[in-house]
Amino acid sequence: MKLLAHDVDSHEMIPGHLLGEVFGPAGRMLGDLFEVADRLHPDPSATNMHQPGVQDTMAVDPDNIWDIKGPPAPSAIDLDRRAEVLDTMGIDRQLVFPTSALAALLVGGMSDMAYAGRFGGDVSMFGDLSRPEFAKRFMREYNDWALDSARPDTDRIRMVGVVPTSQDLGEMLDTAKRLVDGGARAVYLQADEPPGGFSPAHSALDPMWDLFESANVAVTLHIGTEFFFLDPRWTFAETFSALFQSAEIPNANLQIFSTVHMAIDNYLSTMVLGGCSSGSPVCEWVFSKWERIGSVTPLAG
Repeated sequence: MKLLAHDVDSHEMIPGHLLGEVFGPAGRMLGDLFEVADRLHPDPSATNMHQPGVQDTMAVDPDNIWDIKGPPAPSAIDLDRRAEVLDTMGIDRQLVFPTSALAALLVGGMSDMAYAGRFGGDVSMFGDLSRPEFAKRFMREYNDWALDSARPDTDRIRMVGVVPTSQDLGEMLDTAKRLVDGGARAVYLQADEPPGGFSPAHSALDPMWDLFESANVAVTLHIGTEFFFLDPRWTFAETFSALFQSAEIPNANLQIFSTVHMAIDNYLSTMVLGGCSSGSPVCEWVFSKWERIGSVTPLAG
């Protein structure tokens, strides 16, 4: 098949029972949490991250790659098979987001009340670590894995590194530099709270934007970690108690789905109103193009 498309939102879908093999102790903790969550809110969908026994053995053929989702899908686990999947789908290059790391960020950032509602409140799987400490450890392991230079086809299969939000802007810059120096081609930023305690349009963030621009690294936002942007108590009502499953956000409810886009809308409008109107080439780069990945519609003149 002729390669035509650029895919800017694919994922790894490593199931819980294999996370320890990939990410060490922090991975095992997250895998145990996935098991607890599935007992609390059984997820019948193919994207359930607790599917013991699933391996990346499904044949790469058109029927499987278009119809099968979640951990059982071809190359959901083994990224060494992803190039064959791309060839079959007619995709040139692909950004690969971290399903597991997004889950870890959610676990580390949500309030105790929200965690109890989503995961039942059990924290025994984290041992002596707090939830934020667990998330921080997992993110280190994930970024190490994402930067693995031994993975084949790194030009076509571009793993998205993660710069977690911190109130310490220096910590975020250190992570950004580590990712850029390690060869990351794209990074994910959380949209739920101001980075480093600043508006993303503040000049204090210029060193980070300049770093990404000079290295030609795509900056991305993705739904799933909006716990600080809106108080989770908005979702607590009897009429929202019935959970339903989605390939994007499992064990969610209708209210969450109605607001999930708002944090990203706010982040983008802040950047546009706070900087892009000045004609900054950084803003143009961040929001109007993906260098060598493809183009999206410009958000500002």
